[in-house]
Amino acid sequence: MTETSDLASLYRATYGFVSHKAKKLLGNDADAREVAQEVYLRAQESWSVLSIHESPIGWLLTTATRLAIDRLRRAKTRERSAHLLADERKGGDLESAVEATMIVEALLREESEMTQLIVCHVLLAGMTQDETALALSISRKTVQRHLEAMKEKCRTLLPAKSEVLGHV
Repeated sequence: MTETSDLASLYRATYGFVSHKAKKLLGNDADAREVAQEVYLRAQESWSVLSIHESPIGWLLTTATRLAIDRLRRAKTRERSAHLLADERKGGDLESAVEATMIVEALLREESEMTQLIVCHVLLAGMTQDETALALSISRKTVQRHLEAMKEKCRTLLPAKSEVLGHV
């Protein structure tokens, strides 16, 4: 048998268990499907290890659990950041915050499509630099370079309001 057919057989035999585990941890089907998809992508990438593993289902379920926990942590961090930003804006000058956001949007429109994608992935989707690099098929260093250039432009125009991109 080939690697592809072995992985396909493993997928058919175990997908229900993996997606059920992810749904139980995450509480919704959409996130569970995404985690399950990532589990099988990692299984393919690690096939040399997984194919000789004592318990492939154990490896898959452990990977699903870890990915689900990571997703929950990222969601909690994003939620906490959003609350902190909202609290900051309530206590601060809302007009200045809106102005800073508009300037950042205008700056972003002038940037390359790659910079726009990177900023959106990191700031809006809450992805890490590593995840963004993987999604865009570029190096993490390239992601970091684009973010730093954008942050520097924001700092130049918004010296007192550089917190807009401060959490990147």
